[in-house]
Amino acid sequence: MSGETLALDRLRAHIPDGGMVFKHATVPDTAHLHLPPQVLSFSDQELADELWTKIGEHFWFAKNEYAGKAPVQQWAIQLGNLALHMYNYTPLRKITTDEVEEISSGISMLQARFPVPKRYRPKAIAVMESLPRSPFKRPGRYDTHAMAHPHLRLIELATKNAAFRKSPYRNELRVSTLGAVGIHEYAHMYWDEILAPEWLAAGFTWHPVLTPVTRQPQIKFGEELFEADQPEACVTEYGKLSIYEDIPESMVAYLVAPELLVQEKRDILTRHDRNRTPAVPQVREVAPAVPKFPRTIRFALQSEA
Repeated sequence: MSGETLALDRLRAHIPDGGMVFKHATVPDTAHLHLPPQVLSFSDQELADELWTKIGEHFWFAKNEYAGKAPVQQWAIQLGNLALHMYNYTPLRKITTDEVEEISSGISMLQARFPVPKRYRPKAIAVMESLPRSPFKRPGRYDTHAMAHPHLRLIELATKNAAFRKSPYRNELRVSTLGAVGIHEYAHMYWDEILAPEWLAAGFTWHPVLTPVTRQPQIKFGEELFEADQPEACVTEYGKLSIYEDIPESMVAYLVAPELLVQEKRDILTRHDRNRTPAVPQVREVAPAVPKFPRTIRFALQSEA
């Protein structure tokens, strides 16, 4: 592997062995990044950019945001066989156990009905005053209230934004804001990518909105702006932003108010619904400690798609 490019045949050559491993000394833990199959259509440079962005982002988070920083509060959360920790890094905003239980209940609800494979399940939820501006993301990407990072197995929440207050774009849904955030962000860990082909096959499509002069994608809510070709089929305003926001929003609606979904989306989700009873969250506050971040990253192709 050269310093700047990574040939596709190198990626293919490692698939039978489970992926490529990039080692960063000190800690033997491993983080798994399962690349979608479409990366095989990337040019060598596109693939190199994708991998090095994620490698850089991973170590930037570990170095600047979490490693070496002790949270002011920490909870151990057990949801059946799913265990994770929630860290609060905002000294001016104490998080209550009730709030931790609300977001945990949302995650538990989705995990029971739409299980997320173990390697995609989050290990941590980090609460920040505002989400960090990683140098590895385009400007505006973090101007949002919550963010899921599947390859980091991390969900972030920002107390300055809508995660901790009533969110106007979910007025239609009968669920607490934090409960909805738990469902939505957990869906980003796996299901939005998995369900997107079925969404598109059913005719739910979007087209990009470009700036009039530069013809570059417009940014809104920290996301590239798209327009839904069937906006009336989106259950919330936020879902109109893109297919990858509509799927998590639709999963929130499916779990708490399925009658609000159009039949075609309800049918897609019904096909995947395991219809199991959610585990009751077991939440306990523990002494804050600096979280450990994996220093070895393994890359492999997703086998589910």
